[in-house]
Amino acid sequence: MDGTDRGAARGARFAGQGRGCPHGDRLKTMLIIRKAESRDVAALFRLINGYAREGLMLPRTLGELGRAAGDFAVAEDAERIVGCGALRVYSGSFAEIRSLSVEPGVLRRGIGRAITEFLIEEASRAGVKSVFALTLSPAFFEKCGFREASPSEFPARIRRSRFARNRNPHPDKRTMVIALTTAAPTLAVRESAPATA
Repeated sequence: MDGTDRGAARGARFAGQGRGCPHGDRLKTMLIIRKAESRDVAALFRLINGYAREGLMLPRTLGELGRAAGDFAVAEDAERIVGCGALRVYSGSFAEIRSLSVEPGVLRRGIGRAITEFLIEEASRAGVKSVFALTLSPAFFEKCGFREASPSEFPARIRRSRFARNRNPHPDKRTMVIALTTAAPTLAVRESAPATA
């Protein structure tokens, strides 16, 4: 991307063969990563609550997702949403990747990685210094450049709201963090408007 918000507003296309996409060689179609819109709320609900039913993610209501739609990015493949993730900015110092979900039928194709990198670039453009995630998949985030962190590394406000047992009931969740003090990861991205039929 060219460092402006133009790419985020119009969408970014990630070819499956790009650098930094470990499973990208299996992605046969063009994937568009873009900011979510209100029309995407039903797809967000389906993806997130599919994992919530398995106890892997906190459930979200349609109302919550409607109010938070602007925090989300979606992965669109062949006119359908196949993945999503949200970036919650707490301050200029910290942001969190939340609700990272990929449709089960298209796992291991670089979609989660592409969404994560899109959100990291968004955080970098906003001047955020560190991005964290609470996850049951720490190996995935390690491949994206994150490291495991202790909750004590975060301000009290974030510890109270995100690391409290009632908000984070799964004992196997790990806290992963990446510092953005250097340039955001380089992506194989080509800016363009979504394809028209």
